[in-house]
This record gives sequence, C-alpha cells and structure tokens, in this order.
Amino acid sequence: MYDHDGNPLPALEEPHVRSALGDVRGYRVLDLGCGTGRHTAWLARAGAHATAVDFSEQMLEQARRKLHGADVVSAMHPAMFLRDSRARFTDPDTGEVIAPGSVPHGLGDFVMAAVRAGFALTDIGEYAPDAGFVREYPRAASYEVWPMLVVLAMEASTRPTRTATP
Repeated sequence: MYDHDGNPLPALEEPHVRSALGDVRGYRVLDLGCGTGRHTAWLARAGAHATAVDFSEQMLEQARRKLHGADVVSAMHPAMFLRDSRARFTDPDTGEVIAPGSVPHGLGDFVMAAVRAGFALTDIGEYAPDAGFVREYPRAASYEVWPMLVVLAMEASTRPTRTATP
C-alpha cells in the first residue's frame, strides 16, 4: 500500500520522527494511525513496547504482516490540503488508486487537541523537501520548499487540564 507506491512523505518523515522520539527503549508507545506499521516496526526493534492502531483494516493487515504479530505524532502538514493533496496509495496487486478519507485540520487543531488531552508540547517541526530530496524522490518535485510534514513532540503535562465549557 503506502510502502509500495513511491510516496515521498515516509522518506521525509522517518528521520524527523526518529530524532524527535530519541531513545525509546523500555517505553510503552502508541502508534495511533499506524498505517502500514513502519513506525511501529522501528519502535519495536528499538526496544519499545509498541501498540499499533489504525481505522483501516487493510492498513492493519499490512502492519500485522510486517510486525509478525507485534502489538508519536506526525502527519501530513495541513498546508498540503491547500494544494488539494490528500492521502492515497496504489494497491501493488491491482494497480487501483485508493483514497482513504481525509479530514483537513489546521496546525492549531493538532496543537490544541494535544493540549486539551493533557500533553505539553516540547517541539513542533515543519518540514519541506529540498532539492536533494526531490532528486531522490521526483514525485515530491511539486512540493519543493512547501511544508509536507509536521511533527509534534510532546510529553504528559504535569499541569491539570481544563475542559472547554459551552
């Protein structure tokens, strides 16, 4: 699925997510929206107890195959929706282009969801492909210098959380 169609976003994302997470040995990590499980597989190899969750049963099946039964927040940058870019992949078996549902959110939506859930943001990274990346992943050419990826690094807050009042 996503792993087989030349999508440049995973290649842009992996080094930034791994750097943001640092040493994960011994941590319990939830890979929410795990897709095909590429982050979950790395987390498990790096010594974390990783749990993978996704709304798509097809994505979870890909993850199960990759993880052989093994039980972080990054996303396509909201600016990609301004370019009418949505999640999609080509099924390697059928050649069919599959477009799972995408709901556009602003960066503020991500940040405030984390804050309301009791997390403290420790870093926000926004990343765009540069010329060298585009040479390696030509499909990213139309997004050179355009934000493709956002990575939120966060930890449990020690501050009590408030809920919004109507």
